[in-house]
Amino acid sequence: MVLKRDKRKGQYWYWDIQPNGKAYGPIYRRRFVHEDGVSRFMQASSYTDWKAKKKQHRIDFKNKPTGVIKDHTKATLLEMSIPYLESRQTKSVGNYVRVKGHLDRYILPHYKNKVVSKINANDLMIFAKKINKSKGPLVTREVFVVLTAFFHWCVKKKWLTHNPIDADLRERIKDKRDKAVDKKRELENEFPLSSADIERIFARVKGRDDEIVYHFMAHGLRIGEALGVKVKDINIFKKTVRLTHQVQSYPKHMLEGTSFLSDDGIGKNSSAVVLNHLKTKESRRTLVLLPETVDLLVKLIANKDRDDLIFTTRIDTPCTPDNFRKRHWKPLLVKLGLDHKIKLHPHTMRTYVFSKGVAAGKDSALISKALGHKNISVTMQNYFTDIEDDNQVNPLDHMSGVVSNTEKIVDNQSLKWRTYTTGRKNGRNLKANSAYVSQP
Repeated sequence: MVLKRDKRKGQYWYWDIQPNGKAYGPIYRRRFVHEDGVSRFMQASSYTDWKAKKKQHRIDFKNKPTGVIKDHTKATLLEMSIPYLESRQTKSVGNYVRVKGHLDRYILPHYKNKVVSKINANDLMIFAKKINKSKGPLVTREVFVVLTAFFHWCVKKKWLTHNPIDADLRERIKDKRDKAVDKKRELENEFPLSSADIERIFARVKGRDDEIVYHFMAHGLRIGEALGVKVKDINIFKKTVRLTHQVQSYPKHMLEGTSFLSDDGIGKNSSAVVLNHLKTKESRRTLVLLPETVDLLVKLIANKDRDDLIFTTRIDTPCTPDNFRKRHWKPLLVKLGLDHKIKLHPHTMRTYVFSKGVAAGKDSALISKALGHKNISVTMQNYFTDIEDDNQVNPLDHMSGVVSNTEKIVDNQSLKWRTYTTGRKNGRNLKANSAYVSQP
C-alpha cells in the first residue's frame, strides 16, 4: 500500500495509491496507543468513524476473555476455547492450525456465547445440517472431529459429564463424508496420469533446478517431504534418504502468540514457513534411492552445507508446497498440453507409484511401507487405480493354460486345497477365492 498525503484536508488524511495507478480515498489514518501499550495505526473513512472504531476497540479489549474460568458450568464456548487452544500448542503446528481454523471459522460464530454445558444433541444436529448445506460433508466431518476432541477434553477435565455428540450423529456424518470422498476420487481419477505423461514430465524437467523434486516424488514422497529433505538426510555411500521433516506453510495471524512462531524461515509475506516433523512413526522412514537420483544428488550437494535444504527458491528460502504447485507443477502441465489435468495435485504421483508397482508385480505391502502408510488397507483404498499402460502384467495370465486346454493334467494325490485372499480395493472387501493347485 502506497499512501500519499492529502494536504488540502489535513495532517492525517491520505490517498491510497494502487499499483495500477488508481487512487482510493481519502482515508483518515492515525496512530493511537492500544490497551496493551503498543502504538498502532488505525484508519477509517472519516474522523468520526475513527473515533468510533477506537472506542469499540477499547470495549472489545475490556470484554476480551482472559482464559481464567471461575465457574465451568456457566462458561461459554468462547471462554473455554482459550485454554483448549493453549493445550493444543503441545501438539504439532499443523494440528494447532487446523483446530484454530475450524474454531474461528465455523464453531465460534455459531456457539460463541453458548454455554458449553447446555449444548445438546439437537443443537449439534442443527449445526451439522447447517454446515453440511453451506460447506459440504467433507468440511462437516472435519469440524465435528475438532468438536469431538474439544468435548473429550472437557470431559477429561471433569468440566462435562459426557460428550454431547452421540454415536448416531457421528455415524451419519461419517457416511456422508465417505460418499463425498468416493465421488471426489472418481472425478480425480477421470483423467489420471498415464505412463506416457510421466515420461514426458521427466523429459521436460531434465536439467532444470526442480528436477530433484520430481525424482523424490518418483520415490513416493509427499510434496512437503520432498521439499523438506536436507543434505544431512542423504547418505551417498548407502544410496539412501532419511525422511524426518516436511515443509509446510501457515497463515501468520493464526500462529501469533504461540510457541510455533519464530523468526526462522518466515518471509515478508503473510505466510509462516515451518519445517515440521512428520506426523506418524511410519512416515519417518528410510528409502533406497534410484541410481539416477544418486547421480543428480552428488552434483547438487557439492556446494551445500549439512543443514541446507536440497531444493530452495531462487533467493535460498524454503519452497512451500503451494508455491511449488503454483510456480512449477501447474505451468509444467500446461506446457505439456495437459490442461485437462491441471487440477491434478502432485500427490497423484504417489498413486501412480503404487499402482505402477502393483501392475509390475511388486509386493504391495512393501510399496505401502515405502509410501509411509501405517496400514496397507489405507493404500489399497486410496491409492489403487488403473494404469494407462500397454505393458501391464496381467494378473489373470495364469488362466491362459486353462482356457486353451494346454495345461497338463496332474494326479489328484498331488493336489492341495489352498485359499487366497485378495484383500481390499476401493474400500470394499473382495471375496476369498479358493482353488485346487498343484504342489510344487
